[in-house]
Amino acid sequence: MSPEIVKTMKKFMFDLISMDVVANTGQRIGKVADFVFDTDRGQITKLIVHPEKTEPVKDIPKDENGAYVFPINSVISLEDVVVIDLRKKQITQ
Repeated sequence: MSPEIVKTMKKFMFDLISMDVVANTGQRIGKVADFVFDTDRGQITKLIVHPEKTEPVKDIPKDENGAYVFPINSVISLEDVVVIDLRKKQITQ
């Protein structure tokens, strides 16, 4: 990978942390706290989201730390906020 691509990826990953996360229904979910990166494929595979202190997202399990874990294929938009499609049933614990 070229140094310019690596630099761009690092900036993107840095900018991703603390982005607001909302559901496709409009419900606020929380903020990106971390992500899982597959070094073999060079891809982010999951987003770790700290939940809002409001009502929890129905039917979405939390991990042992109380965070939501969303597979990257549930992300439908990534601009000013991360939009998660809650209809995707691949959401994991």
